[in-house]
Amino acid sequence: CGCGTTDLQYQVRRQRRQFLHATDHFAPLLAFTWRHLFPSLGFSEELAPLIEAHAREFFKRADAHQTLLKRQVTEHRQRILHRLALLVRQRAQRLLSLVRRQIEHLIELRNRLTRALIAVGIGFFACYYFKDWQFALITKPLTDALPKNSYLIYTGLTQAFFTYMKVAFFSSLILTSPFIFYQVWKFISPALLPQEKKYVVPFVLSSTLLFLGGILFGYFVVLPPAFRFFVSFNNQYLQAMITFNEYLSLFIKFLLGFGLSFQLPVLIFFLAKLGIVTDKLLSKYRKYAILMMFIAAAILTPSPDALSQVLMAVPLLILYEVSIFVAKFAGKKKTEPTPVAEEQAQEEE
Repeated sequence: CGCGTTDLQYQVRRQRRQFLHATDHFAPLLAFTWRHLFPSLGFSEELAPLIEAHAREFFKRADAHQTLLKRQVTEHRQRILHRLALLVRQRAQRLLSLVRRQIEHLIELRNRLTRALIAVGIGFFACYYFKDWQFALITKPLTDALPKNSYLIYTGLTQAFFTYMKVAFFSSLILTSPFIFYQVWKFISPALLPQEKKYVVPFVLSSTLLFLGGILFGYFVVLPPAFRFFVSFNNQYLQAMITFNEYLSLFIKFLLGFGLSFQLPVLIFFLAKLGIVTDKLLSKYRKYAILMMFIAAAILTPSPDALSQVLMAVPLLILYEVSIFVAKFAGKKKTEPTPVAEEQAQEEE
């Protein structure tokens, strides 16, 4: 048929050589088939080069299609890499945004703590001026229980000075407690809803009243019988010689424990807002809460007598019951939509 393999280009791919080599056998086969099927039409030998030319043109198109396919694969790969880079960039931006928010929270916390410490410092200098009056007020529960002509002592040269500083600091902490609670509210308020931010005055007022109420309850109700119990061991063989530093440490720790424990309703309010606790959950575990309160009372009370423990546990039980109502109010669910409202919402969508 006149189509040899010498005219083929050996620089092309192996598949192309095989394909062109197959055309050398295809032309005679086509001529033989043509003569037997259509003997009246005849067959020209000139068809063989034409068939070979069509075969070459077909291969060029196949090669162009393969090149186009490679380009599409490359573009698809580039799009995938671009999307991957975009995803990594978005994740990095989210992580950077999270770090920035955390840094902003830390800066805000630092600012609030600084303001609270400045307020406590100002109150400290104001309270230190009245240190003698505060000394008499703080020691009154103990001096009333001590025998006549008893007094407190200090055993170090600088102990009295630093003890007076502790008295002034504790008094300043009580005096500036409303401002401290206000700073606490300002720190957590960004995480609240707009309609919840209006509780700033109730929060500051209730926190201050509960804190002062706990301190006054411990001062007037719990400490006097506890000190009378301890001083009752005083006799002709044992004489109480109490250092004021030791007494003040016990006094501050005890009253601060009472003041912070009375913040239970406020704590439950925020836990209920966050959905951590509910009124049903508090009611369900009431018996365990009562047990924990008596254990805490036994640990915090300075005297081992049962009366002091009961005097501390009873207000905690009352506050726990109040906290159940607070949780019911704070965790009140939204009213469920009516069927008509649901249909309207679906139509709007």
